[in-house]
Amino acid sequence: KYQIIGAALLLLGLAGWMSEDAHDAVKTWDGSGNMSTAANWSDNTLPASGDTIRFDGTSTSNATWDTTFASSYSNLVVQVATGYSGIITLGANATIASSTIAAGTFNIATYTLTANGIMTVGGGTVTTTYNGGTAVFNDDLVLNSGNFTPAITTSVNGDWMINGGTLTFDDAH
Repeated sequence: KYQIIGAALLLLGLAGWMSEDAHDAVKTWDGSGNMSTAANWSDNTLPASGDTIRFDGTSTSNATWDTTFASSYSNLVVQVATGYSGIITLGANATIASSTIAAGTFNIATYTLTANGIMTVGGGTVTTTYNGGTAVFNDDLVLNSGNFTPAITTSVNGDWMINGGTLTFDDAH
């Protein structure tokens, strides 16, 4: 009796470990347009919640974080790597795990971006649209280089660390 229970617990543990590991993939942007289109991602498959989404020189085209993508995928790790020169624009409210912005532009637009982990700007630009956008950083916000123009409503529930780059408080924003 105890051997059967032990074997069942072992199988459940392995199944949980395997499914968790399967959702920690890296998906690279290789298209243009809406992020909810599978053909715009490596292997032509959409990311899963918990995955890392990467923007690099594979495609430098603009990306829209559209309503379908935002409602289906949360807790993503966002990496915008050197080589990406496009613009990622929120087209809906979005929640991410963490992010590293090293190139390109991340435009919060008039929506709300919630980052539950550290957001590091090491190049590129993070901005909002005139008179709009809300940014909630539930951990640290680190500006090493690049440009950061906060949203009208920006809250940082960790530390603001400004080690370099340009922080602009613009009354037009």
